[in-house]
Amino acid sequence: MRISKEVEIKIYHNNKSVKVLHAPRGKKLLDLLRDNDIRISCPCSGSGTCGKCKVQFLNDGVRITTADLKHIPKEDLERGYRLACMSILTEDARIAIQDYNEDNIVCPESTSSENEVIKVANPDIAVSPDIRAYSEDSDNISKTDFFYGIGIDLGTTTIAVSLIKLPDSEIESRGVNTDVSKLNPNRCRELHQFEPLATFFARDKGLKNGNSSISAPGSGFTEDSWSHNIVHVVTGTNHQRSYGTDVISRIKASKEKGKRLKELVVSDIEDLIQKLLTQTGCSYSRIKRIAIAGNTTMLHLLRGYNCESLGVYPYTPVNLDIEDLKAGDIFPKLEDNISNIPVTILPGFSAFVGADILSGLYATRPWKMDHEYIFLDLGTNGEMAAGFGDKIYVTSTAAGPVFEGNGIRYGIPGIPGAIKGAEFAGGKLKVTTIEDAPPIGICGTGVLEIISALVREGLVDETGLLSEEYFDNGYPVSKDEDGTGIVVTQNDIRQVQMAKAAVNVGLDLLYEKIRSLDDQFPSSKERLARNKDKAGKPYVIISGGFGAGISFDRIKELKMFPASITDNGDNIYIAGNTSLLGTARYLCIASLYGTKIAREELCMIQRMAKEIELSQDDSFSDRYYEAMNF
Repeated sequence: MRISKEVEIKIYHNNKSVKVLHAPRGKKLLDLLRDNDIRISCPCSGSGTCGKCKVQFLNDGVRITTADLKHIPKEDLERGYRLACMSILTEDARIAIQDYNEDNIVCPESTSSENEVIKVANPDIAVSPDIRAYSEDSDNISKTDFFYGIGIDLGTTTIAVSLIKLPDSEIESRGVNTDVSKLNPNRCRELHQFEPLATFFARDKGLKNGNSSISAPGSGFTEDSWSHNIVHVVTGTNHQRSYGTDVISRIKASKEKGKRLKELVVSDIEDLIQKLLTQTGCSYSRIKRIAIAGNTTMLHLLRGYNCESLGVYPYTPVNLDIEDLKAGDIFPKLEDNISNIPVTILPGFSAFVGADILSGLYATRPWKMDHEYIFLDLGTNGEMAAGFGDKIYVTSTAAGPVFEGNGIRYGIPGIPGAIKGAEFAGGKLKVTTIEDAPPIGICGTGVLEIISALVREGLVDETGLLSEEYFDNGYPVSKDEDGTGIVVTQNDIRQVQMAKAAVNVGLDLLYEKIRSLDDQFPSSKERLARNKDKAGKPYVIISGGFGAGISFDRIKELKMFPASITDNGDNIYIAGNTSLLGTARYLCIASLYGTKIAREELCMIQRMAKEIELSQDDSFSDRYYEAMNF
């Protein structure tokens, strides 16, 4: 009897037949699902190390692999559960996929019930606002003569797209000449010099730092407050996730699937732009400019560049400079009348400190505060910048995927039902979930708060060891919808220890090195005299989606931030999506004063930054292992 070269695979999702697929015998199930746009969580990009791509074979006789034994409980193996990345298709099969919908990832900035500008306590510096505070009624947008720009933050996990009212749009609509050469030359020079933040983003609203809500005097609207030109924001999943949730996985996948990765992210952005314009009622004809920021790997994938050099020392990018394109060059499916709109891709610093960090610095401009600052994006790469006056130093540290809910047994992205917070009350662990939905897993902020709470209760010791009664099976956190227990395991705790140690040592070494490398940095005595209320500590600005959801009080037992940086969190300030705000600032300045001035300011920041390689420091390893303790 002749054996067919193909197998028939019937895919069921939530107990309903979805697709009947045919594949060559011997094909890996994960590859089949990817090829047919059936999305499944796979943070490790198919290496068999995360255990997230679990599916159920409804027919008997499916081979069990070593990876299956490691990640799937015995009772689930008996019910036919296997890892898709390890499953080789050798015969016809019926497969059930019951996965969460990653398209429902919630942007942390949108989870707050308050419309508030997020600002630090010290009136000399303010950081980014809750962008929801500036949503305008779609009817108003469709009835105006204003022109708009589109700002895009291309993240590894999520993509944010904003509609930005251009400040010169009313002038343009009246046909007034806005030639930059006719503007006040003094004002033009000021725009690309480093500026203090005394009035940046300040308004009469509740303001907050990492610990609590505070009040600060509003200074009214200024022409530099481009955050107030943000009209509306939409967010969505970066569907490259199926090839891994961190940049290293994407770089590896790009060797064979670079074209596919580009197609995915281009399609995601096109869909979000269409969604943005539909929700606001803004027509394509009102769009004048687009600006894009993101980490270096994501921008390389968007442009279709070869990413191989990003993954091997000395980690050389194809391009870090600002790029000017036309919308049609990148987004072929958008309407024809938008194809000639100028698109600017913002510049970056290095392979692992990208345009998202430069854009965040460009937005917040913590230059002339007469005080040192640290700018931190808590993500896989642990990107950070530090400086004083016109000195900027940048670096990164490998924190791993735990901050994004990966690398832990029940880790999931920030979707409805993800446990986002926890604390003990009356001897019991109480958890909160995104949108108060029934718990289905644990996101990044949730695992930090859970482990910090366990340390406070003495259930995890200072070395990270879980108490004996929970060591084998993990500490029970909650039950998901089907009654299965959600637990935090000893391995989960180790993943958090490694991530927080990388951040701790990275911050400590960066701050130490910039003070030793640059004699312009003030001494400890000078810092203390100048800023007694913060005990001479630097301002620490935390940007990014994950940072928007953390509370210093609830994670302080983890000792993520070294004593050289903060004592009690009073100098830590939550900034939100500063990358997106940087695109807004660029679009507004380019519209009002011309692209030359807007570009010059960005490029000046890029030129003035110096990269420090912390991994080359001889003390890094010893300090890292010490910092793993709680």
